[in-house]
Amino acid sequence: MPNSYPTFFLFARLKQPLFSFLLLLSFAVFGQKSALIMVSGHIFDAKTHEALPGATVVIPQSTYYGVSDVYGAYAIKNVPLGEWRLQVRMLGYTAVDTLVQVSSKSNHFDFYLPPYAVDLAAVEVVGDILKSGKKEQSLTIDVADKVFLEKNYGNTFVNTLEKIPGLTAMNTGVGIAKPVIRGLYGARVMVNDQGIKQEGQQWGTDHGLEIDQFSIEKVEVIKGPASLQYGSDALGGVVNIIAPPMPAMGKSLQAEITGLYRNNNNHLGTSVAVSGNKGHQFMKFRFSEQSFADYRVPATQFTYNGYVLPIYNNRLKNTAGNEQTISGVVGTAGKWGNVQAVVSNFAQEAGFFVGAIGIPRSYQLNTDGNLRNRDIPRQVTHHLKAIVNLKVVFNNQSINTDIGYQNNYRREESYPHLHGLGPAPQGTLAHALRLQTITLNTRYNRYYGNNLKTTAGFQMQAQHNKRGGFEFLLPNFTNLQTGIFTTAEKHFRQIMTLSGGIRLDYGKIDITRFTLPVYANDTTIIGFQERVPDINRHFYNYSAATGFSYYPNDLLNIKLNFSKSFRIPAPVELGQNGVHHGTFRHEQGTPTLKSESGYQLDAALMLKSSHWVIEFSPYFNYFNNYIFLRPTGSFSLLPDAGQIYRYTQANAVHTGFEWQVEYHPVDAFHVETAAQYVYNVNLTSGLPLPFTPPFSVYNQADFTFPHLPAKWVKEVFIAAEHQWVAPQNRTDRNEAATPGYNLFHLATGATLGWGKYALQLNLRVQNIFNTAYMNHLSRFRILNLPEQGRNIMLTVKVPVKMW
Repeated sequence: MPNSYPTFFLFARLKQPLFSFLLLLSFAVFGQKSALIMVSGHIFDAKTHEALPGATVVIPQSTYYGVSDVYGAYAIKNVPLGEWRLQVRMLGYTAVDTLVQVSSKSNHFDFYLPPYAVDLAAVEVVGDILKSGKKEQSLTIDVADKVFLEKNYGNTFVNTLEKIPGLTAMNTGVGIAKPVIRGLYGARVMVNDQGIKQEGQQWGTDHGLEIDQFSIEKVEVIKGPASLQYGSDALGGVVNIIAPPMPAMGKSLQAEITGLYRNNNNHLGTSVAVSGNKGHQFMKFRFSEQSFADYRVPATQFTYNGYVLPIYNNRLKNTAGNEQTISGVVGTAGKWGNVQAVVSNFAQEAGFFVGAIGIPRSYQLNTDGNLRNRDIPRQVTHHLKAIVNLKVVFNNQSINTDIGYQNNYRREESYPHLHGLGPAPQGTLAHALRLQTITLNTRYNRYYGNNLKTTAGFQMQAQHNKRGGFEFLLPNFTNLQTGIFTTAEKHFRQIMTLSGGIRLDYGKIDITRFTLPVYANDTTIIGFQERVPDINRHFYNYSAATGFSYYPNDLLNIKLNFSKSFRIPAPVELGQNGVHHGTFRHEQGTPTLKSESGYQLDAALMLKSSHWVIEFSPYFNYFNNYIFLRPTGSFSLLPDAGQIYRYTQANAVHTGFEWQVEYHPVDAFHVETAAQYVYNVNLTSGLPLPFTPPFSVYNQADFTFPHLPAKWVKEVFIAAEHQWVAPQNRTDRNEAATPGYNLFHLATGATLGWGKYALQLNLRVQNIFNTAYMNHLSRFRILNLPEQGRNIMLTVKVPVKMW
C-alpha cells in the first residue's frame, strides 16, 4: 500500500468497525430495560454531627444529583443499578468522594463531611462514572482542579502543572513546553484530551501542545505505567484533560471573562466563555488569545561554542509569539447517559531565537526595535480537532466511545543555508509537516453486585504524515495502531481493591524512501543520495498489570502495582535524518529499532491526620531496549547543523521517588514541602540517560485570612514559595552538566462578590530576586542561555451568572 493515504482512506479504515460498533450499541441501548432506583441519605458535620443543608451530592459526568434540605436529607431519583461514584461537596468542608453499589435492596447512604482542614494543594479526586478514585487505584494519581490551575497559571499549560511532584516541563523559551513525568517524556508520556490522545508532532521538544490552558478545568496526572488502558505511548504516564461535569437539569446561562498580564515579556491574554443549558441540552463556547513580546533574561551575554555573544537590553531577540483558540461543545444528557461533540481550532505563531537556526552570530542579535514581531526564523502551527464522546448506561452495564479527528499543520520558516551545487532553494519554507490522525476508543463496562467491575476495550489510531519544504527532517509515513484489553477490579468491604488486566497490541509503520539529487554543477544531476530507506515494520506486543490498594480508613492508604509494559518505536525514531534547527542538532533515526518493554514496580504510602498529610511514592523500572536520543561526538556535514544526536537502544534501570508533606496547624495556615528524585543508568555504557531532571524540592506556606473586612470580600490569601533545584552532574557522554539554583516566589489573591457578579484577582511574582539560572531540560540549555527573569503576573477573572 502506498504511503500517501488521503483523508477519506483513513476514514474508510475505521468505517467497518465503527458501523459494527454502532449496530451493537443500538441493540444494547434499545434491547435493555433499566431498573431505576432512588438513592437517598443524610449529610452531617463530621465533628458536631449536625445536619448540613445545601450540600450537593452528584454522580460525575451525569445528570444525577441531589441537594440536602434543612434536615440534611437528600434524594437522587431514577438511578440505574450498578456501581456509581458519589461526590459530596459543601463550602467550608472537605469533599467526600466514594464508590457505592446501587442494588435492588437498601440504597441509603449517609455522609459525614470533615470541616475544611487539610488542602492537598487543590489536588483531588475527580472523575467519570467509569473510573475509580484516587484511593482505589493502585497507581499514583493526582488531579489538579480549576482553583489550582487558575492560581498557578504558568507560561504554558504544562508549566502550570509543575507544582505536582514528579511532573516537570521540557521548555523551549516561554511559549512551548512538554510534560516530563518521573524523567520520562516524548513518546512515553501521553496527553489525553477528553478521551482522545493529542497528536501534533509531539516528538519534537520544540513542538508545544496545541491546547488552550484557559479552557481546562481539571487535569488527571497518572504517574507510572498506563499502557494497559491507554496503549503504547503511556508507558511513562498520562496527562489526562478531563471534560467538565455535565450541568444539572434546568435552565441557565453564564459567562466568564479572564484577563492575564505578565510584565517580563509584556504578555497579554484574554479568554471569553459563554455556557448554558436548557433541560437535557447544554453548550459552551470559548475564544482565547495570547500575545507576548521578546522575553527578558538576567544576563547581558552568553557563550556558545567558545564565542561570547551579546544579549541586548536583556531580551532574547525574536522570542515573541501569538496564540488564538476558538472552541465549542454541544451535547445532551439524560438517564440513559450523555453525548457531546467538541470542536477546537488552535493557531500559534512563535519566533525562534535568532541563534536557533545554525550557529548564532553577533550581527544577528542586534535589536530591531520591535519587541512583538515574529521574524524569520519562526514556527507557525494550526491544529484542528473534533471529538465525539458517547456514554450509555443500562442495567449494570455501560459503554463509553470516543471518536476523534485531528489535523495538525506545522510550518518552520527560515532563510536557506549554503547549499553547494545545484539550484538554490526558493522561498522561506524550510519544513512543512502535516499530520492527520483518526482515533476510535470504546470500552464496555459491567458492574456486578459483589463489588466487581470488569472492562473490555478496543482502541485504534490511524495516521498519515506528509512533509514539504526545502529541508529534510522527517519523511512521509503512515502509522496504524490497534489494541484490545480487559481489566477487572474487585473491592473488598470498601477497604481494599485488587485490580489487574492484560492487553494485546498490533502496530504497523510504513515510511517512504527519501532521496536528494547530487549535482555536478548547478543544473546537472549525476545521482541520488538516500537519506531514508523504505521502512515497513510490524510490531506485536502485550502488556499486563496487577495491583492492590489498601485503605482501611481515611488515615491510611497503601498501594502497590506491578506492570509489564511496552512501547512501539515512533516513526521519527525509525526514519528521521536531518537538521532539527529548533533543537540545535542533527537528529538521526535507526530503522532497526525493536519494541521497548518495561517491568515497572510502583508503590505509595499515604498517612493522614486532622493536621498532617504525608505521601511517599517510590518506583523502580527495568527497561529492555530502552530507546533514547543520544548525543554523539560527531558533527554533521550539513551546513550549520551542529552535533549529531542518534536514536539508539540499551537496557536501562530507571528509579526514583516523590514525597509530599503538608502541615495544617490551623484552618487558615498551610505549609507544604514536596520533592522528586530520578536516578537512571544505561546498563550498556554504565552512564546516565540523557535529559534527566535533577533532584528538586518545593516549599510553600500560605495563609487565608479568616476574618474579612466586608461581606463582599469572600476570600483573601497570601503565599510564599521556594524552589531548590540541585546541580545535575549525572549526564550522558557529550551532555553538559547544569548548576543548581534557588528560586523564590510570592503570591496573593482575593475573591470579591456582589450578588450574581464576582471578581477573582490573583497576583504572582515569580523569581523575585531575578536569579540567573539554567534549566537542564530547556532546549536553550545547549546555548548556555539563562531562563526567564523576574516576572510579575496578574490574572483577573469575572464570572457572571445571567440566569
